[in-house]
Amino acid sequence: WRQYREYGRFRARTARRHPISMRRSHLIAPALVANVALAATPGHAGGIARRMCGLYAAVLATAAVRAGRRSHAWSDAALVPAVLAAMHIAHGIGLLDGAASDGVPWAALARVFGQEGLTALLEPQPDAVFAPSLDAASGS
Repeated sequence: WRQYREYGRFRARTARRHPISMRRSHLIAPALVANVALAATPGHAGGIARRMCGLYAAVLATAAVRAGRRSHAWSDAALVPAVLAAMHIAHGIGLLDGAASDGVPWAALARVFGQEGLTALLEPQPDAVFAPSLDAASGS
């Protein structure tokens, strides 16, 4: 859990610093977390989110069956859904936490969603470098 949560946190930080590094697939885990949270709400949106959670559970069950067929270790394959869900949810929480603490990677999101024109406006500015020897006024 910790490993994937930290991976998600640093994925957000990396995407903020290097917008070109983010792909659409990086947004699936935080979307899953948001969907699970939405599933807890009543109403139409909550109902749709619950159906999406059911679809996700079916995909995890399919992964377990495939793992069991490959390895014939059905007791291990039965753990596949829990392991995958823990990895996905931890990564999603970590990415959302990283965006909340270090800032939303707006330029990366603009790039992922095809808004290349906004990317240049949203890219982070490089950090200032403290290098007195490079300063022309210092007489070096």
